[in-house]
Amino acid sequence: MTENPTKPMNYQVIFMPSGRRGQIQHGKTLLVGAQKIGVALESICNGRQTCGKCKIRVESGYFDKHSIHSAVTHLSPLTEKEQQTLAKNGADGQRLACAACVHGDLLITVPEESRAQKQIIRKAATQRVITVNAAIRQVYIEVEQPELGDPAGDWGRVQTALSEQWQLDNLEIDLHALQNLQSVLRKENWGVTITLWNQHEVIDVQPGYLEGAYGLAVDVGSTTIASYLCDLRTGELLASQAMMNPQVSYGEDLMSRISFTMNRKDGLNLMHSAVIDALNQLAKRAAREAGIRARQIHEAVLVGNTVMTHMLLGLDPLELGGAPFALARRDSMDIKARDLGLNLHPGANIHILPAEAGHVGADNVAVLIAEQPYEHPEITLLIDVGTNAEIVLSTPKGLYSASSPTGPAFEGGQISSGMRAPLALSNGCALILRAKKRAFLSSEIKSGQINGNLQGICSPMSNLLTWRLAFADQASLR
Repeated sequence: MTENPTKPMNYQVIFMPSGRRGQIQHGKTLLVGAQKIGVALESICNGRQTCGKCKIRVESGYFDKHSIHSAVTHLSPLTEKEQQTLAKNGADGQRLACAACVHGDLLITVPEESRAQKQIIRKAATQRVITVNAAIRQVYIEVEQPELGDPAGDWGRVQTALSEQWQLDNLEIDLHALQNLQSVLRKENWGVTITLWNQHEVIDVQPGYLEGAYGLAVDVGSTTIASYLCDLRTGELLASQAMMNPQVSYGEDLMSRISFTMNRKDGLNLMHSAVIDALNQLAKRAAREAGIRARQIHEAVLVGNTVMTHMLLGLDPLELGGAPFALARRDSMDIKARDLGLNLHPGANIHILPAEAGHVGADNVAVLIAEQPYEHPEITLLIDVGTNAEIVLSTPKGLYSASSPTGPAFEGGQISSGMRAPLALSNGCALILRAKKRAFLSSEIKSGQINGNLQGICSPMSNLLTWRLAFADQASLR
């Protein structure tokens, strides 16, 4: 904040997730200030407070990374007209940039729907041949009706039917499924479809014969969260959705987010709630795209780096902020979706892949499972360049992995022309490197078009790139 008695007071305003910042004069609307700084907000009504497209959210508290104190009171009070427009658009807890005037320093989050220049989120899934062996299985059974003098309960009769008709024994039943069991059994003359998890637990009981088992795969990245909805019977990819990780508002890199949880009592809760809300949005969007309901998703697999996994589970990431980078848990986990606040089927299971080490997490394990470098006789290098990057070198001696922050260097961190990828990004690239004639590295990325003037530089490697190195002299690595 700068103060000059001869000029109107200016305040520092930062817009996330773009990271754009600048001085906005006291009394100017956020919309006018955003336009001055170069942040494009939707505003169909041109500032008349009628379209409701320029919604923003104020982040409250002191933010070490930005050295500012932001508060909702640093904006002008809500007017009756603004309240009516927000209520009409179901935007409680938000403000209209065209109505809110700046009265102090601010950290502003611009929701995806309010951004005029949408950011590129390129997380397409590739089709590949796999053997489908899902943890979810559905079977149809016909259950004997109860009679006087028969002491067995309805669940006991279901167990008997599963054993006799499908040779499935020693099963447990989820509490939610048990709560609905008796009413469901009596709807379709005691014929029901049973949904099993891992051949161990009944997680759903539905009346009559039904088909449809769906699973969600999610990559919880530092900057981007990507989800993929699959048919668990056929393995078909039905829908994919992605969005910016809302935690970006609290810190663009992992260490900034760890610092945020250390410096704010509610920091971890804010981070956890933000990612859970994002996952619920993505599940709902993917389900809608596939023509189903999110409640029909019975299984989800989540991966991410270790900090993202900790925050997803509500675990304090403090120990990951410094050596020896101790994990709360390294092994894989199975957790009920309802325990995390995820709006999937109430009995749905969430599987989280194991981590490798302090900052080499489940996302890197997923890469190894997908690419199987250990199946190739030649030396193979896997490179996953994101906000946090991992590399895996596969040799006949074994696998070697490491990780390092990379994204901030290309997304505005300490670079005046750094930025994230907007829609106008030129994504054409062909990279060929030779190092002392020992290695040859190449990758081709589909070419795109440049529209308009160049605005800055960014990292084009938002997706996993797999590069194979053919060494002229491989003896040292063998």
